[in-house]
This record gives sequence, C-alpha cells and structure tokens, in this order.
Amino acid sequence: MAPDPDSGRVARCRAGDAAAFRELFDLYAARVLGTARRITGSSHDAEDVLQEVFLKVHRNLGSFAGRSTFSLWIHKIAVHESVNWKRRRRAPVEAPAPGAPGDAGELLAPLSPPLRVVMSLRYVSGFSYDEIAELLEIPVGTVKSRIFEAHEKL
Repeated sequence: MAPDPDSGRVARCRAGDAAAFRELFDLYAARVLGTARRITGSSHDAEDVLQEVFLKVHRNLGSFAGRSTFSLWIHKIAVHESVNWKRRRRAPVEAPAPGAPGDAGELLAPLSPPLRVVMSLRYVSGFSYDEIAELLEIPVGTVKSRIFEAHEKL
C-alpha cells in the first residue's frame, strides 16, 4: 500500500490539533457530502450525514489503525452512515437541481440501494473494485456482479 498522504494530519489530530481536523474537513467534506447525497437522495439529509460522519471521525480517530488510507476509512464511514440514515428516515427522495452534483443520483434512482451504492462509488467517486469491496465489506465478485446487474438495468 502506498503511503497515506493524510498520515501527518491524522497524527496532528490525534495530538489535539484542531487546525489539522479542519484541514481534513476541508479536504473531505465535499466528497462525503456527494456520497451522502447520492445514497440518501436528499441534500438536506446529506448535510446531516456529513455532520454525523465528522463526529464519528473525531470520536474514533484514535481507533483508526491505518490498515487503509484515511480517505478510504472516511468514505466507509460515509457510506455506512448514509445507508443507516436512509434506512431510519425512509423519506421521499428529493430531486437535485439540474446541473447539480447530485444529477448522478437521478440517473441511479431506479436502481435498488445496493446497486446504486456500488455504481456511485465506482463511477462517481472513482473507487476501484477492491476499494469498494473493502468499503462495503463484501467480496470483490459481489461488487462486479452488482455493477454488471446495474448496467443491465440501466
């Protein structure tokens, strides 16, 4: 595994450096928000998920073991929080404004949540099959079959 470009910031956060945490927020907030918006289908819910994700990051940074990159770790938290939020809320899906970053969500809306999540992670967030498998804690073969199934349905 390549060195984690965020390891210095993570170490500074663990030492109590609030500026380092702000740097991590500034680096990852937009990506976390986009992931949350695509999964929840709502900009409002995505903002709530964003707050929950960074609260969890702050609380659990000490348990981040560095077996993956910080980027992968935070996206894993974002995916799980978004799915849990959607499961709890069961709110109607809000259509994004034309040209907004959430437009991919509109295209993926007809898919079931498991298919929507893998497609979003692969084609919008740019994760590899292996990274998606690690994020979702499923076999790589399952990731590939879900992507194939999603392509068939679209």
